Amino acid sequence: MVTGSRIRRDTFNTAAPLTVISNDNAVLSGTIDAAEVLQSSTAAAGSGQINNFFTGFIVQGGPGIQTIGLNSLGSQRTLVLLNGRRLPPSGVRGQVAAVDLQTIPNIAVNRYEILNDGASPIYGSDAVGGVVNALVRRDVNGFEATASTNITEAGGGEQYNVGALWGRTADRWNVMVTGSYFEQKSLKYGDRDFCQQDYVFNPATGQRADFIDPKTGQPKCFGIGSTSFNWISPLGTNATVINGTQTVGGTWVADPSITAATFGLNPSVRRIAGSTTLCLTAAGVTTPCANVQALLTVPGFRRLFSPQNGVLGAPVGVQIDYDHPLVNNTDVISPSRRTNFYATAARDLDILGGIEVYGEALYAKRESRQESIAQLFFIVPAANAFNPFGFAAQPVIARPNFSSQEVETWQVVGGVKGQIGTGIAGLFKNGTWEVFAQTSRGEGTYSATSILSDRLAASAAATRNSTTGVISCPTPALSGGACLPINFFDPRVLRGDFTAAESDYLFNAPNQGRTIYEQTVVEGNVSGDIFQIPGASDAVKVNLGAHYRTYSIDDVPGAETLRSNVALTTGAGITRGEDTVQEVYGEIEAPLFANRPLIENLTVNLAYRYTDYDSYDSNTTWKATANWKITPEIAFVAIAGTSYRAPALFELFLGDQTGFLAQSQVDPCINHEQSSNLLLKQRCEAAGIPGDYNGATNGSSSSATIFTGGGAGVLKEEESRSDIFSIVYTPTKFDLNLRVDYWQIEVTDQVAQFGAANIVRTCYAATDEARANQFCGLFTRDSNSSSNRFRQIISIQNDYVNVNVTQVEGIDLRAVYRQDFAFGDFVIDTAHRWTLSNKTGLFSDSTLLEQAGDIGDPIYVGQAQFRFERKDWTYAWTVEAIGQSNETRFNQGVNPVSAPPGSFYAYNGVSSVLYKTKTETTITHGASVRYRSDNWTLVAGIRNLFDEPPPSISTSTSLFFARLGNAPLTSQYDQFGRSFNATITRRF
Repeated sequence: MVTGSRIRRDTFNTAAPLTVISNDNAVLSGTIDAAEVLQSSTAAAGSGQINNFFTGFIVQGGPGIQTIGLNSLGSQRTLVLLNGRRLPPSGVRGQVAAVDLQTIPNIAVNRYEILNDGASPIYGSDAVGGVVNALVRRDVNGFEATASTNITEAGGGEQYNVGALWGRTADRWNVMVTGSYFEQKSLKYGDRDFCQQDYVFNPATGQRADFIDPKTGQPKCFGIGSTSFNWISPLGTNATVINGTQTVGGTWVADPSITAATFGLNPSVRRIAGSTTLCLTAAGVTTPCANVQALLTVPGFRRLFSPQNGVLGAPVGVQIDYDHPLVNNTDVISPSRRTNFYATAARDLDILGGIEVYGEALYAKRESRQESIAQLFFIVPAANAFNPFGFAAQPVIARPNFSSQEVETWQVVGGVKGQIGTGIAGLFKNGTWEVFAQTSRGEGTYSATSILSDRLAASAAATRNSTTGVISCPTPALSGGACLPINFFDPRVLRGDFTAAESDYLFNAPNQGRTIYEQTVVEGNVSGDIFQIPGASDAVKVNLGAHYRTYSIDDVPGAETLRSNVALTTGAGITRGEDTVQEVYGEIEAPLFANRPLIENLTVNLAYRYTDYDSYDSNTTWKATANWKITPEIAFVAIAGTSYRAPALFELFLGDQTGFLAQSQVDPCINHEQSSNLLLKQRCEAAGIPGDYNGATNGSSSSATIFTGGGAGVLKEEESRSDIFSIVYTPTKFDLNLRVDYWQIEVTDQVAQFGAANIVRTCYAATDEARANQFCGLFTRDSNSSSNRFRQIISIQNDYVNVNVTQVEGIDLRAVYRQDFAFGDFVIDTAHRWTLSNKTGLFSDSTLLEQAGDIGDPIYVGQAQFRFERKDWTYAWTVEAIGQSNETRFNQGVNPVSAPPGSFYAYNGVSSVLYKTKTETTITHGASVRYRSDNWTLVAGIRNLFDEPPPSISTSTSLFFARLGNAPLTSQYDQFGRSFNATITRRF
């Protein structure tokens, strides 16, 4: 049976847009893991995929997961199958929904079939963007052992894989058992030159405009994501007055040579010649000198200042620290270990025309871990015994950040199938039937660095006994135990050099969570011939079936998370729920005409599915395919259909999670007098918000709390429509199979979070008053004039809703050419994709945002493998290409960007800065050779033969896309560099 249809065929000729990747050819390209094989296919490489590069990022399914999303529609809209049956989702934390590709038993797989088409009428939910089907080996006889490795030239990121397979095939039974162990070593920041620079240019000269680090003479490195450490931000305001001087924040660093507090004129300001009262700020603004006095030092600390107006030098942002030993120890690729077992067996009972019972069992265990650096920052009150400032201050300290996961997944399948032969009541002749059941469970435990809020608060409340001088702190309110007074202003602590006791107190609190995802499926279908149309090439075939599935999620975060006692992270509640679906489906394939003028063969395929979920109303999907073979060489294919995706369990039942956003990030009424949107101004004024409101109350502004929860009872299914038009060329004079597909998919009612800022803005700016009122009820603004948060937004409810729409279209070209020579055979196997459009937006009637061509979504991707086969030897050359991309929306299209006096780059002597927002086409090459005999297979190769680095982009482009060093952090690019791979297989 071919992926994309339940009607059995004798050949793999199909009208569906199907890509087949054999495991043998994947090994020749140097990939030894299912995730790499699938994510590098052209159907997936046109958009970013989740792999091991995302240390420190929050991803669905939790850290360490690897998923696939086809046609730029994400992993939740891609169905992953093993032998035509659903694989179970697995992962950690509350947002588990997609299949972790690491559960696929790679050693058992013969080939991967990727269907670039919506297929819900055939398979049900999730098959919106397409289907991936891993098909295992058949007819195995004997024992086989294999070992493979991939070693990078520069070190780090090594991969090792060992496995064994045993099988036996007889006339009436077969069995196969496989086991493998895979290990991914970490690639650390210190293993490569991942120096993250500004990477900006002087538009007048084209030369780099970065600040030069005097220590290296090279453009300054800004650590990871420009994350800085080892400084303090006192939280004084305009109301804080010391010695008659207003004290406003600033950035402070330790300086043991300072022994006293000093006040004076802000050093970034200079007096105007000839005046005794006026000064010129760094930005070139004239102001009374009395207004720019500052606290300059306190014992042990000094404040950093940028240079004066017109003076070149290092601004504050260049003076602070970005380097730390933990930076080099941060994982770029997180390490993992994986064990996979797979077994299958079948027995022909030789009764009733041939009834076969069969079973499959799968087990996968993943152990993964991530190490990174993060900031420890919190407010230390003025009364703290160690606080030298006399008012509250916030130290910013480097600290370790660890997370680990252990995920076990198993699935058992049992079924019975048979042949009908003469049919049933004259129908289903030459047919088959099948009934099977499968059950699965994914269970994961997870933990991470948990900084307990009550321990921080207790340490921050440390006081000194005025009589004895002993410093003590109260017992932590929730976790209990002894409090450890920590001097967060000690230069040693400030630079992240913690003692063992301090580290244990701050970072090693136990806080383990557990996630369980269970799924049970029962399905049966029958297929066969029903009649033949006169003049048609074959009989009309039909498949009818029914499907039942129940699935559940139970995620319980760690105890400290549940009681909201973990600092510097989002909170989470218990995610627990289940859903059940019952479906019936049918498919009919009717050859209509054959051997007529301009109709070599004309076949129509129709599919239909009725779906009934417990969580929402029923729905139906359909699909129609016309395959018109005009001549033996040329065929046209047209496919149209609908698909759906039921809301994921976490989208329905996600336990309330909390996060925080600054008022400036969510409130469109801030300084609304400057807005050109009259409707927004009117509604803000009607809400009692002055035009010059700055988001603060009495000089103080607090973050809004963002609540996220599931949408059970409100959400419905996503719906999609896809259309494909194809031409297939298979000439008879030479061995070529060429197919070109034009495809388009529209997904409506996508389940998504509307976004906290979008919620508030829609309330004040939507022209549809009913829509505006709907969103006004999702946030709370403080209306108490005596409150210290008057007019500020207190909370926003950002639950999952059906809101997004996405439209994607593109062109695919696939070709396989083979030429046989007396001295060997030459093969070209190539695939290319052009994503013509990828638009997404909120509401179907809104203006959609074009993303095709953005970084991570290149318009073009392609790959080709050239193989020469001679007797026992095969030589291969593999080429992979990622087209150029450009963040055209950067700075609303204005580039170069002005650098006025007092701004960051003005201190480097430029009046404007050109940001590089474009990535060049990147092409990598690989070479390999394979020797195969009856008992041995040996493969050796080189990936990224010419050590092609990823393209570089400028720092502010990271507002749209994260960077790894200067390169975009996206799955398309090779971060390993040149590597060497080898595989050895011995058969017995």
